[in-house]
Amino acid sequence: MYVSKRHSFALNEKAELLQQIQALEQRLQEFSDREVALRLEVQEATQAQTSTSDRHNNFQKEAERWRKDACEQSARLKQADMRLQQLEQRRLEDKAKMKALAEQLRVAMEA
Repeated sequence: MYVSKRHSFALNEKAELLQQIQALEQRLQEFSDREVALRLEVQEATQAQTSTSDRHNNFQKEAERWRKDACEQSARLKQADMRLQQLEQRRLEDKAKMKALAEQLRVAMEA
């Protein structure tokens, strides 16, 4: 009877230990699954950050290109404005010369 009780106790203890092992294996699997999910999240976040960083760099490059283009356009506009002023000044000078020549012609014809 003592042996039977001892054997029964050992079987119960073994069954309890097996249940604990199964519970621990299940928890280990849950933690492993959670670790995989977290690693995927980190990878996705890293990719998103890289993508965002790349887009930010591209936007900065594009903005710099626009600034450069704007400066070039401004310089061209200033040159065109100066050329326009020169032509306007030349037109006024030519107009004054034409008036003077017309006056000389009129005086010469009257004489």
